[in-house]
Amino acid sequence: PRGRAAADTVFSYYHGAAPDDWYLDVPAFTTLAWDDWELGADEAGLWLAGPAPELNWIGPDLVYGEAAPTQVRTEVGLRALPFRLGRASAAPTAPQAGFSTFIGAGLWDEADGIAVDPAGNSYTTGYTTSITFPDGLGRSQQHGIDIFLTKLNAAGSALDFALHINPNPGGLDTGQDYGQAIAVDATGHPFLAGRTDSPDFPRTTGSYDDQFQGPTDAYVLKFQPDGAGLVFGTFINGQTSQNFDDARALRLDEAGNVYVGGGTFSLDLLPAGLPGYRQVHGGERDGFVVKLAADGSQLLWGTFLGGDSQESVTALALGADGAVYAGGWTRSLLGFPTTLGAYDASFNGQFDGFVTVLEPSGTQLRYSTFVGGSGEDRVYALDVLPNGRLIAAGMTVSPDLPATTGAFDTSCGSDGSCDNDGSFSRSDGFVLELTAAGDDAVYLTFLGGELGDEVRALDLDPLNRPVLTGRTESTGFPVTGDAIDNTLGGDVDAFLTRLNLNGDRLDYSAFLGGSDWDAGLGLQMLGDTAFLTGWTRWSEATPSDFPVTAGSYDESHNGDYDIFITTFQFPAPQRLFLPIVVR
Repeated sequence: PRGRAAADTVFSYYHGAAPDDWYLDVPAFTTLAWDDWELGADEAGLWLAGPAPELNWIGPDLVYGEAAPTQVRTEVGLRALPFRLGRASAAPTAPQAGFSTFIGAGLWDEADGIAVDPAGNSYTTGYTTSITFPDGLGRSQQHGIDIFLTKLNAAGSALDFALHINPNPGGLDTGQDYGQAIAVDATGHPFLAGRTDSPDFPRTTGSYDDQFQGPTDAYVLKFQPDGAGLVFGTFINGQTSQNFDDARALRLDEAGNVYVGGGTFSLDLLPAGLPGYRQVHGGERDGFVVKLAADGSQLLWGTFLGGDSQESVTALALGADGAVYAGGWTRSLLGFPTTLGAYDASFNGQFDGFVTVLEPSGTQLRYSTFVGGSGEDRVYALDVLPNGRLIAAGMTVSPDLPATTGAFDTSCGSDGSCDNDGSFSRSDGFVLELTAAGDDAVYLTFLGGELGDEVRALDLDPLNRPVLTGRTESTGFPVTGDAIDNTLGGDVDAFLTRLNLNGDRLDYSAFLGGSDWDAGLGLQMLGDTAFLTGWTRWSEATPSDFPVTAGSYDESHNGDYDIFITTFQFPAPQRLFLPIVVR
């Protein structure tokens, strides 16, 4: 056999006193291969892949937390690979609470995204109506909605910086400016994207577009690592139609290029001659994806994604080969682009989610598919597995959303009909894994209880299991026995959930919240640590008991809606190594 997929661990064997009997720095592999066969082990157990007619697997699978066999024999033709396994103990899955802190200043403060640098510093953006946000700068009582950017140190004990993006700090400020997506590059530069209706919004000379058109423009900002300077600021807008442009998603590639997704009513958002799959606006409001050069000076390509009605791109991810994965929602009965053989090429009704994959050039579709049923469906988050498969998540009120056989939850709501009471339905979250070709579901599961639930953010852990957050109103939202909080605290709680690789079991799931309203809107993994952000509400009737930790940056709720940043450390995955003897 030949080893494939080297593990991080090496072994040394000291057999006896003679150095000739020692085997040093022996590599380990997660997969063995010979001819057309592969034998491997992962967190789901043991697996053998090869020509099916010759396969004879004797013995049950080994799965953490379940009974393990004492003897498993694999037969391949006339060759037998016998090996013995001791009984496996359950691998711990429950995370340990890290730090948890508030950020706010008395009015409505909401974080819509989070990014984490390699050192564990966390960056958040969103919007604030508070007069004295944590930068401590007083402003006019007559103020609008401002963007903020915060950097919290790795211990969660102090803000390294907090920025207001307040286009009119000296006078009447009635503008509405929103931070809706965030990323940080390898050198610590934070990037923001969102929308603004402020003509005096910050921008830099020499950027792609330094002219505000209005009434609402999308924007991209890049800051210095210490927050003390703007590297570049640019609008992304129509030049003549003067309409609503909105950036909702942001990703960076290794070269520093910036990918932005959102929605636009502007027919001329994309300049003439720009490379891209589709240059003609399709309807009322189209989704869009653009690639901005690393220095912010030009668009490298861009495309509309739309049909005869309304769309928005709400999530982006980048594949290892440079492909761009876009997710969102559409209301278009006609004209939204899908590809031959796609998972679902037909619009299903009301709102459908979608997943569209653009080739690295931005000029061709790899695949494009609807995700939906007869009700309302939206994709809010997605990520890409190393094998090219895609994980998408969001919300649905479609009882006929096609869950797969054997998935964790195959019905919407507690009654299979999204708990429709004759007047309206309650949403469930959903999680979908698509094949690399986008032609079938590996799994699709609902995630929710008897009232409203939705998944708003996801990321992958080191073993590529989806870790999810969002909001739930359901006392019956599924939690695991080891949940750090197994009870809905108020009318709405955030949650933290991890699915297994097959989508048929929850590895972990818990509520996160206090006695009032809470929602998870952003999540990023750093190794085995989950960083969550969102908002939590306080009122005199329900004093805040959202869980925060001693020594964190701010242990006291500031009133109305506060931001929270909370971390959980999952146990490191246990590695399984099999000594194989070939006879």
